[in-house]
Amino acid sequence: MKDLHLTKPPRTWSLSHILATRMSGPGGLYNIGNAIGFASGLGFAVLGALGLGGTDALVMAILTHLAGSGGALAMSLAMVLFFISGEFYHRAYATSDAKVAAGTLKWADGLSGVAALFLAISLTFFGEIWMAITSTVLLAGGKFGNTFLPPHRSQMRIEHHTASGEVRVRDVDVFRVAVILSRVPAMLGLAMGLVSQWPGLTLLGDGPTVILLGCYCLWLRADLLLAKT
Repeated sequence: MKDLHLTKPPRTWSLSHILATRMSGPGGLYNIGNAIGFASGLGFAVLGALGLGGTDALVMAILTHLAGSGGALAMSLAMVLFFISGEFYHRAYATSDAKVAAGTLKWADGLSGVAALFLAISLTFFGEIWMAITSTVLLAGGKFGNTFLPPHRSQMRIEHHTASGEVRVRDVDVFRVAVILSRVPAMLGLAMGLVSQWPGLTLLGDGPTVILLGCYCLWLRADLLLAKT
């Protein structure tokens, strides 16, 4: 009799395949950006505390970064919700059931919208009023629009002529476009901040800005994928 314990099934899910699957959808891109942003922020806080010496200073730096103020606490809550919504986006794209996918996508948009509100609160605490306004109106507004309104209510039909004179029609989700536009002020602000410091950029001073700009590129890519649905 064949011993089943000695027979291992073929391995069909490699690490590279899992990563490629995650990167192919918006949920994976959102959460890769979230993970990089969270880890880098915490990492730079730790680096800043290393010069002070002692475990107490290190622990205090971590606690201050995560919940040392109203703005920090709101940012931490926003990050948790963004992580959860990213997983919902991934599950929405991973299922073959259209009804389940639509419902999961609405959950993802709703959680992301709530996270955007916490983000706006955090930005307000840190004095970034203009960023808080744009993130609330465009990011949260776009996410909540897709959450509570039927898909056909958010579609706008655009006709355009090609170089050959052919008329093409495309349906655009205005709420998805609003989310895309919400990234522009932040990315421009980060880029301008780096340009203003050039060529005197430093690792501790400007490293977080560079990494955050990279995260925004990942989030924007995820937004564009969602806009195509």
